[in-house]
Amino acid sequence: MPTSPHVLVAALDWGLGHATRMVPIIHVLRELGLRVHLAGSGHSLVFLRNQFPDLPYLELPAYRVRYSKGARQGGAILRQVPRLIRVIHQEKKVLRRYAEDHDLAAVISDNRYGLHLPGRLSVFVTHQLYPLSPWSWLQPLVNFLHQRAMRPFDEIWVPDVATAPGFSGKLSHPAPSARITYIGLLSRFMLPEYQLSKDREEKNGAYMLAILSGPEPQRSMWEEQILLQAKAAAIPTLLARGKPAELAEDPGPLIQTRSWVDGNTLAELIAGADLLVSRPGYSSLMDYTFLPIPPLLLVPTPGQTEQEYLGAQWKGKSAILMQDQSRFELKMAWDNRRHQGERSSLLKPEDQLKKLTTTLTDFISRLRKYG
Repeated sequence: MPTSPHVLVAALDWGLGHATRMVPIIHVLRELGLRVHLAGSGHSLVFLRNQFPDLPYLELPAYRVRYSKGARQGGAILRQVPRLIRVIHQEKKVLRRYAEDHDLAAVISDNRYGLHLPGRLSVFVTHQLYPLSPWSWLQPLVNFLHQRAMRPFDEIWVPDVATAPGFSGKLSHPAPSARITYIGLLSRFMLPEYQLSKDREEKNGAYMLAILSGPEPQRSMWEEQILLQAKAAAIPTLLARGKPAELAEDPGPLIQTRSWVDGNTLAELIAGADLLVSRPGYSSLMDYTFLPIPPLLLVPTPGQTEQEYLGAQWKGKSAILMQDQSRFELKMAWDNRRHQGERSSLLKPEDQLKKLTTTLTDFISRLRKYG
């Protein structure tokens, strides 16, 4: 009887979203009988190892992208490009050594450009087929370089629906080549073990839930803003810091901080909150489509064009607001939050999970030609 293929699943360390959205892929691959290996760096790898402590893992060189303290990030990113190119070459070498030792049949890489193997099925996962440049004159070059960087991959999976505009809008529509497969939205909250109990206990008192994410120093700068304004306005607050490797202390009687919140608890906290404050990162927004969310305040990372675009796309929907971080007014959002009736999710988790299972079943059938 042939052994099950070994597949490595890797996530970028640019915030936790790239890792959290890999959870359903890893879960379904295991259910279908594949032997999964994890790969990543920093908080992303810590998260994946916590989720799947029994799986082997590969620690990759870290991208460690940092933003500037200002409202523009284009220059800060450009200055890091030479180092990022070196990291991509390093992770390519690390992967090839690991693949030889563990007989990998395939690699599924969420936005890590160096993780492809000749002669093995290599998949690139991204919701940005067309990354937005902060300078319009540079957009054609950005598109060209991105398409060229994805060229070594056999397949490109987009966590969105094929019909435009989908959820990612112009970030991923239209498909530029036949290698593109729209696999539907990805979120750990698709999985049955994360579904909210219908007979869960009622919460005690109103509270705001703030979920932090993204590169430094902007993540910490925003955290300071939230704490200062929540204290000043006496808003009962729970702050999810998104740092699973660190400890946290409560800064005041009305404010609780948690370095990390597991998926089940996070779903309960979101469903019970009276206001949710979050970055409009694509992975976060995918999570919210599967949960009965409260009024939502989106605050894009300054200068991150993708979040500014996605926030503008979601702004104006039912009980969804957007503020710039430079004009962040927590008390205004808290005082003017809209009371909702029965909350419900935008999508049915079981439908998306069925679509993902079909995609991965087809993926396994294609592995045969790679031995």
